[in-house]
Amino acid sequence: MRATITKATVEKAKPAEKDIFIWDDKLAGFGVKVTPTGSKVYLVQYREGQGVGAPIKRVTIGRHGEPWKAETAREEAERILAGVKLGQRRAGEKHRKRRSRKTAGDGPVKGSVAHAFEQYDVKALSKLRSGGEIKRTIEKDVIPVWGEATPLVRIGKAELLDVRTRIVEDPERNAATMADLTLRRARTFLRWSAAAGLIEEAPGQAIRATAKRRRRKRTHTEAELRLVWLACDRLADTAWRPYAKATQTLMILAQRRDEVGTMEWSELHLDSDDPHWLIPPEKAKNEEGHIVHLPDLAVDLLRSMPRLVASGGKPSRFVFTSTGNRPLNGWSHFVPDLHAMIRTVQVEEAIEAGIDPETVPTLPAWVLHDLRRSFVSGLARLKVAPHVADRVLNHVGETFDVVQSTYNVHEYGDERREAMYAWSQRLTAIIEGKPNNAIEMTRLAG
Repeated sequence: MRATITKATVEKAKPAEKDIFIWDDKLAGFGVKVTPTGSKVYLVQYREGQGVGAPIKRVTIGRHGEPWKAETAREEAERILAGVKLGQRRAGEKHRKRRSRKTAGDGPVKGSVAHAFEQYDVKALSKLRSGGEIKRTIEKDVIPVWGEATPLVRIGKAELLDVRTRIVEDPERNAATMADLTLRRARTFLRWSAAAGLIEEAPGQAIRATAKRRRRKRTHTEAELRLVWLACDRLADTAWRPYAKATQTLMILAQRRDEVGTMEWSELHLDSDDPHWLIPPEKAKNEEGHIVHLPDLAVDLLRSMPRLVASGGKPSRFVFTSTGNRPLNGWSHFVPDLHAMIRTVQVEEAIEAGIDPETVPTLPAWVLHDLRRSFVSGLARLKVAPHVADRVLNHVGETFDVVQSTYNVHEYGDERREAMYAWSQRLTAIIEGKPNNAIEMTRLAG
């Protein structure tokens, strides 16, 4: 549908069953999307490259209202489209280096945002474990807002606030916490630039976060843990098998999701007298190697995983993989199916028990990391000492003071092994629906 986009045009537009697009008949690529819920969002569309075969890029400007009216949205669209013609890519592009070039085409303009960020990436981010994630954040949500060729000295408090505002007001995100995180990373970039002598001083350091950061406290009841396990059993018969089995491994071992998701066969010692998994320092969050004792429940699960073949015909390095070539990277797609399967199990069990499924509440919102917290609660009920639980989780120093963490080299190996075996027994009982009888910690001889 085409029309001259004005305030009246936008406000008269009615929602339908599917998204409606109204494209401006004066400025090619400028439009407004009307969603089935009645939301009206201004956007820009253009081709990334030359010719009809070039991919189409669509960029959101903002929701109709304050500050985006038809007139202001049109001005923003003109600016974006002008930038596209100059080779500058707008917000939302992923996995692409954004660099402004000199007339001779030999690198970012000296003194520009892109030039400063290139140095920041090489001299600072490349040395950080989280450098890649920080780089993606700035490339996605900071540099496109400021402009690659903009002189860094022109970046002030207003430009920093603009970064946060655009994320918060994006109708497809509305993520205040992510906005604050991005703002902090942008401020750090500016502080580094000031320390490196690229600017006189770093602006906006006094800007405060707007979103309240809440520490998650969600833990699962034993009934919920049973549902999660049973749902994973169901999904293990589908294409989600590696994710389902990895989730069950999280429940048994309580290590971090990415540590489990990238587990390699070479790290496992399943035939040892003391089966264990050795997490190398480069994979551990605290950069300390970690031994995870494996109870029978974990050993049996890991032995059940087929070893896929990677490209080139070599056996895959990874225990949990869908392709054999890389570890799991689709958790965000798996989790909704896991939640849906949990509900399916609930409904089926309710019907079998003669209970109206509508009276059975769904599980309160949760994330995979909550399984780790639930493990800690389980160990507490089994009377495992907090400092032993911390060592099981590889939380070095969280219950030790400075002197202890420096001089207490005792790794509590026996206690950690006992804790893992006790939890495995309790988890097995939970899965089987047995009552919560106390499990005595089995002392190992010697």
